[in-house]
Amino acid sequence: MITDKEHKRHLKQFHKLSDRHILAVETDMPYSDAVKVVALSDKIRKAGNELAGLMRKNYNQLMRTKRYRKLLFLYGNSKDKVKRKTYAEQLNEMQKAYNITWEYCRTSMIPIGKKYGVDAVFALTKAEDIWRGIEKCL
Repeated sequence: MITDKEHKRHLKQFHKLSDRHILAVETDMPYSDAVKVVALSDKIRKAGNELAGLMRKNYNQLMRTKRYRKLLFLYGNSKDKVKRKTYAEQLNEMQKAYNITWEYCRTSMIPIGKKYGVDAVFALTKAEDIWRGIEKCL
């Protein structure tokens, strides 16, 4: 039989090597409430995955265009502020054309949230998280 101390040491080693996040929750709420919380988090995860897939598809379509890649290259290499501003405006126009905007992300999450029965606050929070990830790629 292994002791608590050994178990914790092995668990720490496992968490360091594991690429997944493991969440253990200890709570004083009744089991039925805990089941509801887990079910809600699963719905939020599914809605988020659907929105992330939609935004990823739009992003991949945008990145396949030669014009966008060329503008990114020119924007990165330009030293002149006026040119950088014009390149940035053109990049933003293309992002709007391919539906890669915060507005599109937010409005797309509304029907997805309703589909999965997720409250508007949780849906908006998940949409914000996804948009932050998309912004890092842009």
